[in-house]
Amino acid sequence: MERADEDGTDHRRRTGHRQGIVTRLRSDGWRVAVFDLDAEALDEIGAADPGLLALPIDVGDERQVAQGMLALQGWLKGQG
Repeated sequence: MERADEDGTDHRRRTGHRQGIVTRLRSDGWRVAVFDLDAEALDEIGAADPGLLALPIDVGDERQVAQGMLALQGWLKGQG
């Protein structure tokens, strides 16, 4: 993922927004899955909460989305 500025400020802000949403949903008792192209952001989010599913998926790629949905189904059934 391309960063908008040299110091990564936009990247950190986007990751912070994602993390805030994930934290809120998890604190409300939800199981959370995150699909994103930004592998670095997924690593950060996953490290902060190992109880969620974080997959590097291009949602514009039908095959990747189908694979992600299969992984999600398995995870929800306790197989992942």
